Amino acid sequence: MAHKTGKGAFFIKPFTHRQMHAMLAARIIDFNVLDGLYKLSEYLPEYGSEIYVNCKIQTR
Repeated sequence: MAHKTGKGAFFIKPFTHRQMHAMLAARIIDFNVLDGLYKLSEYLPEYGSEIYVNCKIQTR
């Protein structure tokens, strides 16, 4: 049986991966914007696109 030890999300991604890559390539956005999206997920974790759950397996 696994016990949840933590959950969360990081990085808010308002566009698809392909769109984000194209905007970076066209210099519409830069890495400062990406850093801001990572930081924004601290305030809006329910909108994070990279979701994780940490579990611990209980041994007998």
